[in-house]
Amino acid sequence: MADTLVYVAGAALVLWGAAHIAPTRSVVHSFGGISVDNQRILVMEWVAEGVTHISLGVLVIIVAAAEGSADPTAQLVYRVLAVSW
Repeated sequence: MADTLVYVAGAALVLWGAAHIAPTRSVVHSFGGISVDNQRILVMEWVAEGVTHISLGVLVIIVAAAEGSADPTAQLVYRVLAVSW
Protein backbone atom coordinates (compact mmCIF):
# COMPACT_ATOMS: atom_id res chain seq x y z
CA MET A 1 0.00 0.00 0.00
CA ALA A 2 2.83 2.40 0.83
CA ASP A 3 4.38 1.89 -2.60
CA THR A 4 1.08 2.72 -4.25
CA LEU A 5 0.78 5.96 -2.32
CA VAL A 6 4.33 6.92 -3.29
CA TYR A 7 3.61 6.32 -6.97
CA VAL A 8 0.37 8.29 -6.76
CA ALA A 9 2.17 11.19 -5.06
CA GLY A 10 4.91 11.16 -7.69
CA ALA A 11 2.38 11.07 -10.51
CA ALA A 12 0.45 13.91 -8.87
CA LEU A 13 3.61 16.04 -8.82
CA VAL A 14 4.26 15.30 -12.49
CA LEU A 15 0.69 16.22 -13.42
CA TRP A 16 0.82 19.32 -11.23
CA GLY A 17 3.98 20.45 -13.00
CA ALA A 18 2.47 19.87 -16.44
CA ALA A 19 -0.69 21.72 -15.39
CA HIS A 20 1.47 24.58 -14.16
CA ILE A 21 3.31 24.92 -17.47
CA ALA A 22 0.23 24.68 -19.70
CA PRO A 23 -1.42 28.05 -18.90
CA THR A 24 1.80 30.08 -18.94
CA ARG A 25 0.81 32.16 -21.95
CA SER A 26 -2.57 33.16 -20.51
CA VAL A 27 -1.01 33.98 -17.14
CA VAL A 28 1.51 36.30 -18.78
CA HIS A 29 -1.24 38.00 -20.79
CA SER A 30 -3.33 38.47 -17.65
CA PHE A 31 -0.70 40.88 -16.33
CA GLY A 32 -1.63 43.36 -19.05
CA GLY A 33 0.82 45.79 -20.56
CA ILE A 34 4.11 44.87 -18.94
CA SER A 35 7.50 45.11 -20.60
CA VAL A 36 8.93 42.30 -22.69
CA ASP A 37 11.61 41.70 -20.06
CA ASN A 38 8.97 41.26 -17.36
CA GLN A 39 7.03 38.91 -19.61
CA ARG A 40 10.15 36.81 -20.09
CA ILE A 41 10.74 36.73 -16.34
CA LEU A 42 7.18 35.50 -15.76
CA VAL A 43 7.53 32.81 -18.41
CA MET A 44 10.85 31.71 -16.96
CA GLU A 45 9.43 31.51 -13.43
CA TRP A 46 6.31 29.59 -14.44
CA VAL A 47 8.21 27.11 -16.58
CA ALA A 48 10.95 26.65 -13.96
CA GLU A 49 8.38 25.89 -11.27
CA GLY A 50 6.58 23.41 -13.52
CA VAL A 51 9.81 21.65 -14.45
CA THR A 52 10.77 21.49 -10.78
CA HIS A 53 7.49 19.78 -9.91
CA ILE A 54 7.91 17.31 -12.75
CA SER A 55 11.54 16.57 -11.81
CA LEU A 56 10.73 15.97 -8.15
CA GLY A 57 7.81 13.72 -9.07
CA VAL A 58 10.06 11.68 -11.34
CA LEU A 59 12.69 11.51 -8.56
CA VAL A 60 10.11 10.10 -6.13
CA ILE A 61 8.96 7.51 -8.66
CA ILE A 62 12.50 6.46 -9.58
CA VAL A 63 13.63 6.13 -5.96
CA ALA A 64 10.56 4.08 -5.10
CA ALA A 65 11.01 1.83 -8.12
CA ALA A 66 14.74 1.32 -7.57
CA GLU A 67 14.89 0.98 -3.79
CA GLY A 68 11.33 0.43 -2.55
CA SER A 69 9.44 2.85 -0.36
CA ALA A 70 10.82 1.42 2.90
CA ASP A 71 14.49 1.87 1.97
CA PRO A 72 16.38 4.47 4.05
CA THR A 73 17.42 6.33 0.90
CA ALA A 74 13.82 6.57 -0.24
CA GLN A 75 12.74 7.68 3.23
CA LEU A 76 15.38 10.43 3.17
CA VAL A 77 14.19 11.65 -0.24
CA TYR A 78 10.57 11.72 0.95
CA ARG A 79 11.46 13.63 4.12
CA VAL A 80 13.62 16.19 2.35
CA LEU A 81 10.89 16.84 -0.21
CA ALA A 82 8.23 17.09 2.49
CA VAL A 83 10.24 19.64 4.46
CA SER A 84 11.12 21.67 1.37
CA TRP A 85 7.46 22.17 0.40
